Amino acid sequence: MPETFKLEVVENTHTLRSADFISKNPQAQADDLMEAFSDKLMKTIIFNIGGESSSRTLPYTDLAVIKVNPKIFLGFSGTIITLFACYKASITSFHSTSLLVGFAKNGGMHSY
Repeated sequence: MPETFKLEVVENTHTLRSADFISKNPQAQADDLMEAFSDKLMKTIIFNIGGESSSRTLPYTDLAVIKVNPKIFLGFSGTIITLFACYKASITSFHSTSLLVGFAKNGGMHSY
């Protein structure tokens, strides 16, 4: 990813926590999202994978933080709720592939 797109990968506080921890702690997932939106140096947020937990983070998602810190936001599947939160906060987001499904699972980018 860093070599292909010339991006610096930033891990948030809970990025490397277990899937079990994340599934039991929607506020931790929302905190990571708010941390990413609040980071003035971060220009793009790319979700690692879809899933169903995005709807559970909504009560902990601060639309005001998103609105005053617009970023390129990429996600699909379960992140649709977060995409709509971006829309409600008046920023453009993109329904796209995730990092794991679109790139890692295939061993890299498709040649096309």
